[in-house]
Amino acid sequence: MMYGNWRDGLALSLTVVITCAIVWVVLWALLTAVLAHGSADWIAKGRYKNLKNGEQCCGVGDCREVFDVQTGPDGYVIPGQTIPYDETQPSPAGYWVCMRPDGVRRCFFAPFKGL
Repeated sequence: MMYGNWRDGLALSLTVVITCAIVWVVLWALLTAVLAHGSADWIAKGRYKNLKNGEQCCGVGDCREVFDVQTGPDGYVIPGQTIPYDETQPSPAGYWVCMRPDGVRRCFFAPFKGL
């Protein structure tokens, strides 16, 4: 009794592997798109722009929360740079910086202190 030749089994195995790989890639792409901004999603949804040049603040994965923030006479001080107060936008919670891939700052957000 013959159950089929070995090539049929190999073809079926390859089809299963390729299908699983395609499904995995599609799911990964969808998950990455959904989680791209994570907790900084409010920046992307708010369509915030750089106060000096009008550039969009947030691209995929460009914004992150900053915890080591000091205030100085000329602005907020984060590791490696000082952000002038007049280039700072209000944040609903915490300090956030958005950077271009080349490391240049796009936007900075700080909690609104009120009057």
